[in-house]
Parts: sequence; structure tokens; C-alpha cells
Amino acid sequence: MGNSRALPQSSPIQGVVRGIQGTWDRFWYPSTEPFDIGFARFLFFGWVLYSTLHRNFVVWGDLPIELFYPMPFMKLVNYQVVSASTLEIFQDLWRVSLFLGCIGFFTRISALVACILTTYLWTLTYGFSQEAHGSIPLIFAMFVLAVSRSADAFSVDSLLFRTRNQTRKASPDYGWPARLICCIYVLMFFASAVSKIRSSGFEWGLHALTDTFYKFRIDASPARLRTIDFFLNHFPMHLVGMGALLLELAAPLALFFRGVVRVIILSSLVIMQLVIFSAMGLDFRPTFSLIPFFVPWTSLRRVLSERARSVFSR
Repeated sequence: MGNSRALPQSSPIQGVVRGIQGTWDRFWYPSTEPFDIGFARFLFFGWVLYSTLHRNFVVWGDLPIELFYPMPFMKLVNYQVVSASTLEIFQDLWRVSLFLGCIGFFTRISALVACILTTYLWTLTYGFSQEAHGSIPLIFAMFVLAVSRSADAFSVDSLLFRTRNQTRKASPDYGWPARLICCIYVLMFFASAVSKIRSSGFEWGLHALTDTFYKFRIDASPARLRTIDFFLNHFPMHLVGMGALLLELAAPLALFFRGVVRVIILSSLVIMQLVIFSAMGLDFRPTFSLIPFFVPWTSLRRVLSERARSVFSR
């Protein structure tokens, strides 16, 4: 006899389960072209390299160890501060790994080395100074690119190892890395908003931003002082603060909406980060490197190609 408790094939519960599973798979494993993740990888590593050229991690090796205040997890892993000469080697290797990741040469190794060195060098910075923790999403993104097939197109690897990667059709193998990195980007903002609400409630949007601007005004450079005074004198700061808080809460919507809505959300987040940098000096610009993973580059290339042909065929 068959199992009397087995659900029939047409069970509504099974239909719901299949529907949930299908929605889950469509969200996390969209079938995309290898060019999408390859070109996004190129822009990601390229922008990280360009936006951090002014950074000099070597200076931390010359400071007294008494000025180093390790975070709890750094104590857990017995974090060691190396000498300035060793830091210079690490910094050079880091930039080389970013360049190699950009052009897609030994991409997985380059991305993994970049991930490890980014973790060490930027964590060192956090131990000596109070700086925006903008490197954390970069570290996760580099790890995702290290374990995924991000170099099957638009890379040196794809040219050198063409016989090994003959099948380059649309596949979920190229969709899930970009989707995961997009989630990392928007969750950075969402987690920031949740942290503010947990500590201060929605009152943060009404008062905290104004207080923060006045705090940074004390030691601000002339350029930042002009930016701070412009906002304090020309904008209702309680509305600006509440708008920034709601924008961070709404950041995950960029995952589910395309077109104009996604452009508005991402553009607003970039503008917010640029204002923070101009007024407070907190540099989130390297995180702009994550935005290319939201763009369907193959579709955009196809549209631009068709429009170019129509223009030149006239």
C-alpha cells in the first residue's frame, strides 16, 4: 500500500511551495550573459583602484602602537600591526591585485588576494582612526568575485583560456554574483538605518543630523565649512535628516524595481554619500564601484548598438 499521508500531486500546499521556490530561484539565480558580470567586474576593480590611489596605508606603520585601538574581532584573531616597510609591500601587492582583477588576469586569485589585503589594510585604518566603514561591502564583493565565474567574458582570462570556457551563453552562474553584490550594497544602507532607529528611534532624522553637522563644523576645513553652513542655512535639516533615514530604509527597493525607480534610488544614495563626503570628509566613494552590478550591460549594449546603426544608416 502507498503512504496514506503522502500529498497528492495537485496539492495546494505543493503548489505554494513550488511557487515560493520558483520566486526564490528567479530572484537569486537570474539567467544573465557573461558580459554583464565581466564588465561590472572591470568597472568595480577599476573604480576601487582609482578612488583609493590617494590612500597611503604605510603611515600607520610609523605610529606608536599605543595609538592602536583594535576592535573586538581584531582582538579575537590576534591582529598584528606590521612595520611600515611590510605595509608598503602589502599596499603595492594590493594595488597590483586590483589592477589584475580589473583586466581579468588570473581573476580568482587576484580577487582573493585583493579581498585579503583589503581586509588587513582597511582594518588597520579603523584601528588608528575613526573612518567610514566603507570597505566592508567591498571585501564581501571581492570574495564573491573570487568564487564566481566573473572572468568568462571581458577579461584576459577569457582570451587565454578560450578553449576551456567555450560555453558562454546566458546562465544563472553569471546572475547570482551580481544579485548578491547588489544585496550587499543596499543592505549597507538598510543596516545603517536600522542601527539609527534602534539607538535613537525616528527622532534621529529630526535632530541627530543637525547635531552631527554642528559637531563636524568645529574642526572643518574652509571648503567643508561652506558646505555645512550652506545646508544649515538653506535647508530644513529635520526634513533632510528624515529624508536620508527613509532613503536608507528604502534602499532594498532597488533590488525589486527597475528602470526609473532604480535610477532614482541609486542616484539619491550616491548624492547622499557625496554630501557626507563634502561636509564631513567621510569617504564612501569606493562603494560606488558596486553600482555597475545593478546595470544590465548586455541589454544596454544591444540598445545602444541598435540606435547607433539606425543613426548611421540614415
